[in-house]
Amino acid sequence: MCKFEVGVPIQNEQQGTISLKYAQQVSAQTANRAAYAVLSEAHSGEMLAVLCIDFKEEYRRALGEQVSGSRVSECVTAGIETVYFDLPEGVKP
Repeated sequence: MCKFEVGVPIQNEQQGTISLKYAQQVSAQTANRAAYAVLSEAHSGEMLAVLCIDFKEEYRRALGEQVSGSRVSECVTAGIETVYFDLPEGVKP
């Protein structure tokens, strides 16, 4: 499992106020592009932990280009609910 936390500022000098809708859209689109970039270059048998690290680095770089001041990090903020993707209904991680 590849765990990470995404933070997008509500305002920055370059873009001014950043709406929640825009932050959600750009975060999701950028995550998809970063995943594609990493996974399309992955080799058979490559360790998932390595792919996770590569994904987070690519996501951090690409999201920073879209929204200055954004971050992709380890899960560190208390109280944020973890959102799981691609788990069959009823399956707990």
